Amino acid sequence: MRVGTAGKRVDLLIRQGATFAIELRAVTPAGEPKPIAGYTVRSQIRKMPSSPVSVASLSAIVTNAPGGVFTLYMTAAQTAALVAGETADSAASRYAWDVEIESPSGFVSPVAWGTVQVHPEVTR
Repeated sequence: MRVGTAGKRVDLLIRQGATFAIELRAVTPAGEPKPIAGYTVRSQIRKMPSSPVSVASLSAIVTNAPGGVFTLYMTAAQTAALVAGETADSAASRYAWDVEIESPSGFVSPVAWGTVQVHPEVTR
């Protein structure tokens, strides 16, 4: 048996210069939807998890608070500002990210985490 609060691993592929959006659902440890009315959703991208400065933040819109559903997004201008390598496999194009929710009482729960790979923009 494993017990913990790490959230789910979700690796992101972002195309530099394109709008990015992903819909996620907060769940209880039993896998049931977690109502998130009044919660704050926050998400950042960093070069490495230990990096002192984030390179970007993902904005959030709660689309179904009783069902725990929210959308994280970045505008085309925000993704264009991310550094991509000459190829999508370049180390320059890899980052780390996570998203967490905070209850009105201050309890913080991780929802998802993983890597971000930025694919270079060709059409400008």
